[in-house]
Amino acid sequence: MDKSSISHVEFIYHNVSDIPVPKNHFNDQFYSSLDAAGIGNHSVYRINKVVRDASIQQRLREFDLIVRSAHPPLEFSLQPLSDLHVFSFSWSLFKGLEPQLTTEISNLLGRCPNLEVLCLEMMSMLIKDTQRGDKTQSLEELFVGWTTMEKPLRLRKLSIRGVDICSGDFTSNIRHLRSLEDLTIELYPTPSELGTVFAMLQTEGIHLRKISVMALHPPEIIDYISSFTGLEGFSIESYDVRDDSRSLIHDLFSALKRHCGTLKSLRININRISPWQEIPRSHLLESAELFRSLETLEIRVHTSLEDAQADNAEALLAWLEIATRFPTLSQLKIKPVKWKTGEYSFPHNRDDMVEPGWKTVPAFRERILREFRREREFTFDIIYFKY
Repeated sequence: MDKSSISHVEFIYHNVSDIPVPKNHFNDQFYSSLDAAGIGNHSVYRINKVVRDASIQQRLREFDLIVRSAHPPLEFSLQPLSDLHVFSFSWSLFKGLEPQLTTEISNLLGRCPNLEVLCLEMMSMLIKDTQRGDKTQSLEELFVGWTTMEKPLRLRKLSIRGVDICSGDFTSNIRHLRSLEDLTIELYPTPSELGTVFAMLQTEGIHLRKISVMALHPPEIIDYISSFTGLEGFSIESYDVRDDSRSLIHDLFSALKRHCGTLKSLRININRISPWQEIPRSHLLESAELFRSLETLEIRVHTSLEDAQADNAEALLAWLEIATRFPTLSQLKIKPVKWKTGEYSFPHNRDDMVEPGWKTVPAFRERILREFRREREFTFDIIYFKY
């Protein structure tokens, strides 16, 4: 294999009994020169050799670091890496990041003046259980390396999942965010300053093309969406009943109409019985034809056992009808609503589950979809989730 041809490396660090695996995504082959089979004892030398050998690749522009179950040794170093264009860091450590690893990440970010895409994700921690003592990582500590950079970044995509944010994290780094097009902020409970972040984006005239959030009730979010045109993707996945205000949902879809000519992807993932099943449907029944660029739509449809027994498919059929009216739709994803209130707790409260009718309801929905496919002409794919 020509080492200089490698441009994307993924490094996975498991617990002490596993092997950190570098993977070349472009050729879908293990990076053979790293001798991955010899890293099983996790000697610092061998682990750091993985990073060092990856760093000498002339075309290396993307690096994914995944840490699971246990921290790397304290001597683990990302020092050889620099000038990445894409960096993704995911971790699953319920006690949070240790200072040494946090510093390694922050320093690496400071060595990447051409960074365009940054993804930071605490896996399995989008929903924080304070009773269990879960600790989320602060964004401020990871951004320290940016404070000493001479020139501003031209960051296009920032994905923050399971990481605590405050408005200061954005205001102090605003020079690096002026080219931002794609922003994901996902954490529950809702960060208290989420609205302030969107107010800052509006004030600074930063017009995103894609937005993914886990809350909508801070009024600054809809104010921001209403302040410009050109949005291409919007995703909401809420666990907060404050987002169930009928007027709030109406305001969102009124705001999204400003982007009807450019919106390509719409994801409404509210997994509880709420006005989110009704109001988006009523808006789009009236305006679907206006969304002339929409290509993918993801929604949840509630079908009760009583609906199935009464042969009532009104909600599902309404969404299928809406889908036929989008001029460019290529994919429709349909998921069921699983929870009554969606109140999130560990462990899940089984009493909050929608009566599943494990066989009756899925069989009913599948029959409706079969009949629709047989009787109607359409060009989009339907991806249906049973449970």
